[in-house]
Amino acid sequence: MNTNSSTSFSASYRAFMTALFVGIADAFLCLIYNIIYRSGNPDFSSAIINVSYIIFGVIVLLAMIGLIYMFALRLFQHGNIIFIVLLIGLTILSISAIHSGSFSADPVESQSLRGELTGITVIIGMSAAAGIPLLHGSHKFELYVV
Repeated sequence: MNTNSSTSFSASYRAFMTALFVGIADAFLCLIYNIIYRSGNPDFSSAIINVSYIIFGVIVLLAMIGLIYMFALRLFQHGNIIFIVLLIGLTILSISAIHSGSFSADPVESQSLRGELTGITVIIGMSAAAGIPLLHGSHKFELYVV
């Protein structure tokens, strides 16, 4: 195996592991947001958004985003910029979809769900768009975490 393909594999591995690390951190941030949001607005059931869905959903979603980041770096010369623009666009599209949909027949419950989903989407979108490329390029992060 030549060193060029070895370096490419190492960079791909780092990209995926960075996204996975951001996913674990986001799961904690989303859980904290969930606790704070529900303490002020307990107007909806936890059957729709609960702790298990947040933990596993966020980590799996960020793992998939890590694969997208890995392919963006491999396929494009300016993969970081393309990835950031793509994630910002997907975040805006997701927020507009959340605000155009109805989650319940009860308007108060629907509004509460919309607020919680918007917060979780913003947390995931911002940290994926900014955190993954920033941490991927950090030598200290590579040295101490990955």
